[in-house]
Amino acid sequence: MPPTSTTPASKKPSYWAAQVEANPKAWLQFQQQGVVRPLLKSLLAKVPAEGNSDGSQLLTLVRPGDVVVIAQGPRRVLGIGLVTGEFTHNGDTQSQYCPVKWLVTTPIELTGTPFNTGAMVWNRTTQWPSILTAYMQLQPPPPGLEQLVSPSSPAAIVADDMPLPASTSPNYWAIGAGEGGTFWNSWQAEGLMSIGWEALGDLRQYSTDEPLRQALKQHYGGKTTHDNNTLACWQFCREIRPGDYVVVKIGRRKILGVGQVVGDYSFDPTRTVHSNVRRVNWLLAGWWEDKDGPGVPTKTLTSITSYYTFLKPILAELADPKHLQPITPAKAQRRRLEALKVKLQQLPDPLPIPPYTLAEAEQDLFLATPQIQHLQAALRRKKNLIVQGPPGVGKTYVARRMAWLQMGQQDNRRVQLVQFHQSYSYEDFIRGWRPTATSGFELADGVFVDFVQRAHADPKHDYFFLIDEINRGNLSKIFGELLLLLEADKRSPTYALPLTYRKPHEAPFYIPPNLYVIGTMNTADRSLALVDYALRRRFTFVDLVPMLGDKLRRQLIDSQIPEEIAADIITRVAALNLTIKEDKNLGAGFLIGHSYFCTPMADETPVEWWAAIVSHDLAPLLREYWFDSETKASKAIAALLGPA
Repeated sequence: MPPTSTTPASKKPSYWAAQVEANPKAWLQFQQQGVVRPLLKSLLAKVPAEGNSDGSQLLTLVRPGDVVVIAQGPRRVLGIGLVTGEFTHNGDTQSQYCPVKWLVTTPIELTGTPFNTGAMVWNRTTQWPSILTAYMQLQPPPPGLEQLVSPSSPAAIVADDMPLPASTSPNYWAIGAGEGGTFWNSWQAEGLMSIGWEALGDLRQYSTDEPLRQALKQHYGGKTTHDNNTLACWQFCREIRPGDYVVVKIGRRKILGVGQVVGDYSFDPTRTVHSNVRRVNWLLAGWWEDKDGPGVPTKTLTSITSYYTFLKPILAELADPKHLQPITPAKAQRRRLEALKVKLQQLPDPLPIPPYTLAEAEQDLFLATPQIQHLQAALRRKKNLIVQGPPGVGKTYVARRMAWLQMGQQDNRRVQLVQFHQSYSYEDFIRGWRPTATSGFELADGVFVDFVQRAHADPKHDYFFLIDEINRGNLSKIFGELLLLLEADKRSPTYALPLTYRKPHEAPFYIPPNLYVIGTMNTADRSLALVDYALRRRFTFVDLVPMLGDKLRRQLIDSQIPEEIAADIITRVAALNLTIKEDKNLGAGFLIGHSYFCTPMADETPVEWWAAIVSHDLAPLLREYWFDSETKASKAIAALLGPA
C-alpha cells in the first residue's frame, strides 16, 4: 500500500519526468494504484550513491506538491499527476514508489525529442511550459488540467523556478526586444525571448558561422558583411545555455527586464516573425536607464559577461531590486495564461472528424454490399487481411476505406501507411541501430513498434497499419518474431516475446488486440517471390477483380464522358481482359483494373483523354506483358484505340 498521503506543501514545485518506454503497461498500474514507480535499472531498498545513471539518486528530492509527467519515448506524454507523499519502498520487492494524484490521463505528442530515452528513467524536466501549452490546445482541455493551472495550485508556477543544469558559472547577455521594445510584453507573457532572420530557417542547420553568413547575404542582401547578424544568430543558437542571465535593453542604457534562460534553442515555424526562440524565466521588469554607466553596443545580442561596469548594477539589482520590480510567480503565470488564451482564440476551431458508414463505402468503392461486408467480417475475425489483385483494382484505396469503415469515421490519425520494397528490413520496421547527428549510433524503434505503442496507450480505439505492396519485401526478414505475434489469438501478454534488439529492462513485446494489419499485393508483378506459408496462414486473403459494370459506366458519365464513349471503353477493356485471362502465360492475375479510368479529364476532349490513358498507362503495361511478342502487344493496343 502507498504511504499515507500528506497535503502538498506550499512551495514552488519541482517537475519530474518518469520514462516508461521500456514498459508502457506500467502506466496503467500507476493509475490503478495511485503511485509512480520509476523503472529503475536496479530495485534497491536504499537510495543509490550519487551518480547512478538511472535517476534513482534524485528520488529523495521529490516532495509533496511536485509535478510528475509520465513519458513514453522521446516525445509522448501519457499523463500528469501531483505528488502527495514521499518515496518509500516495499520491503519484499524493494521497489521504490511514491503516492501520486493522477489529474491528466490523456496522451499527447510533443515536438522534437524533449525526453530522455536512455537509462535515465527518472529525471527533472524543463518541458512543463510546452506540456501545459500542448494540453491547453486540446478541445476540450482534459478535466484535471484546471487543477494544474489554478493560481492556488503549486503546479501553476510555469518555468519560474525551473531546475537548471549545473554549470561552472553563468554568462550574461544583453538583447534587444525589437524597435522600442516591441516584443517585450509578449516575451513576458510567453516566458521566452526571440530573434528574427526567419528566412534562415532552423539555425542548427549551420555547422559553422561561414554558411550562416552566406545565407544572410543570400536572403537579406546588401553590401554589409553581416558580421553582427552572423554573430547574433550563432550565439543565440550555439553559445547561450540554460542558466545564463539575459538583460533586455533599448539602445545602450535603457533596461526593461532581467531573466534567466531555462531552455535550449528551438525554431518555431508557426511564428510569423521572430521564429528563433529560447524559454526564459523573467525575474525583473520595469524601466530603468543607467545614465551614468558606459552602456552596451546597440546590436541585437551582446555577450556582456566581461562588461563589468555595466554588469555590476545589474547584479546588484538582482540581489536587491530598487529600479525594477520582481515578477512574482502568480503574476508570471497570469501573463502566460492570458497569452495562451489569446493564442487559442486565434486558432481555428478543430474540424470534426467525418463519419464513415456502410452507405458511404458503397458509394466510394466499386464493390457490391455483400463484398464489403465480407471484407469487414474477414478483418474482424483474423485481424490481418491481404487485399490482392491485378493492377488498377484500387487495393490501397479499398484498404484505407476498410479501416475507416471499421472505425466508423475518417480518422487518419489512427491509420499508418508504409510501402515495402527490396531494401526494407527488420531495422526499419521493428527496431535497429541508427546513426545520430553526433556521429554515434542509437537504438531506435521502427515505424511498426511506434504504432503498436500508440495502440497500447489507447485501448478503447482501433488502429490500422496498412502495408502497400507487402510482397515486395523479404517478409521473413522484415517481420522476424512478429510471425507469431500477428496471430489473432496471440494478441496478449501471455505470448509476449523479447525483441531481437532489446532495450535495458524492457518488457517483452506483444501486439494489442485493437491493432489491425491490412496489406496489398499486386498479382501481376513477375519479380516478386511468393509469400511463405507461415505468413500466409496468419492473413486472410481477399481477391479484388476489375469492376467493369454499371458502376464504372456511371462514374465515367459523371466525369463528363459521353455515354456512348463510356460504353465503348468498357466493351474494349472487357475484350482485352478476356484475351489476357485466356493467355497461358498471363491469366486472371494480370487483368486491367477499373482504377485506370477513374482519373478525371484535364483540358482535353473525351477522345483525347482516352487516347492519353491508352498511350501512357496501358500500352507500356501491355508491352511488358507480351515482351516476347511485339505483334500481340501492338494488336491489343490498336484494339483499344481503333474503330469498334
